[in-house]
Amino acid sequence: MRKVMLTLSVAAVSLLAMAIFNFLMDPFLVFSKQDEAYLQLQRYAIGKNERMHKAAQIDYYEPDLLVLGWSRARDGINPLHPEFLKRFDSPYNAAQAVQRLQEAQAYYHHARCAGRLKAVLWGVDFGMFAAKHDAFNRSYRPGLLRDEECRGQPLWEKLRISFSWHTTKAALRQLYQLNRPNFFTDRGMTNPAYYRITKRQPMQQFLRAERQYFDDTYADYELGAENLRVFREVLLAAHQHGHEFVLFFSPSHPRLWEVLDIRIGWHVFEQWKREMVRINEEVAGEVGRSPFPLWDFTGYHPLHVEALPEADERRPVMQNYWDTSHFKERLGNILIRRLYDTENKYKSFGQRLTGDTIEQHLNRLRVQRAAWLRQNPELRKDMRQALLKDMPPCVTGGEAGCPIGEAVTP
Repeated sequence: MRKVMLTLSVAAVSLLAMAIFNFLMDPFLVFSKQDEAYLQLQRYAIGKNERMHKAAQIDYYEPDLLVLGWSRARDGINPLHPEFLKRFDSPYNAAQAVQRLQEAQAYYHHARCAGRLKAVLWGVDFGMFAAKHDAFNRSYRPGLLRDEECRGQPLWEKLRISFSWHTTKAALRQLYQLNRPNFFTDRGMTNPAYYRITKRQPMQQFLRAERQYFDDTYADYELGAENLRVFREVLLAAHQHGHEFVLFFSPSHPRLWEVLDIRIGWHVFEQWKREMVRINEEVAGEVGRSPFPLWDFTGYHPLHVEALPEADERRPVMQNYWDTSHFKERLGNILIRRLYDTENKYKSFGQRLTGDTIEQHLNRLRVQRAAWLRQNPELRKDMRQALLKDMPPCVTGGEAGCPIGEAVTP
């Protein structure tokens, strides 16, 4: 009996020691804000565990402005931009890599329940609406989030995190890599200093992102009815709670839109934009309010078509992009000024969409795209060869293993 008690005591003390170690190291920064943490360490592990990290940080910051969206918004939208600070006291960027519609909805309700939320800037991206995507990322911790009825169990969930071996492994790895920068800034934006170290060989970053979108994000793409329903629900809740929403389609390099067209078809992209406009206006009509501002920052503006880096370039030297998909803070700052009508130099960057303007806008993008392709006559051919080289031949688009947008002829 004494041996059993001794074994149990040792196990209990070991578990308690592990929990205290995890609490002090706080590798995912869920037990405090960065500037209030017991140990002032560089926490790069939060990059792969951002769901739990940002859920906890929303509790600490109680934001009155919330940024939602994919990693494009996470990388390029600085929540401490002067235009935000003129209007808000506590902005926070809760955008996440491949944030699902259901996740965006959950983080919106979580921030709303903190009691201070006034506005949301939502980067609504095409990939979010793919029917095949699962609802939640594996690092998503529902216990840290208050639901639509403002119920949650954050204390219990934090106890689980503190006693987790997953947390311990991240804390131990942190001991050996203390010189790496934090993955996020204090307010949830991706830390540019982290990317300047990790995003080497920028041309390879471009090609890798294009391959990822071709093989994963755009593969077997179908506009999901469930995702459209969730999008409608979020807009309806925002109107009912009196929150100011601003929606935008994120800028990316035009090469990404060619990947989309080769894999899916340009018409699907256009139809998605029509759906966004339609739902935004329908929901507003149902509650007797004006539609939320909806901006399209995709396109072929000179800011979009920045020349690519040289193949042997080793540093991320482009002004506006980290890779084909992700825009930098410089472009995000221009985007923010356009939203607030304070941009003087690039007034033609981005277009606000309504039911009356959508078709004219889509036609203008078609014309601009055709002009850009004429200026780059080999680009599309080279991209097709690179992306389709491992695809089986087929005669008609849409067959198994073939891109929907264009057929690969034998």
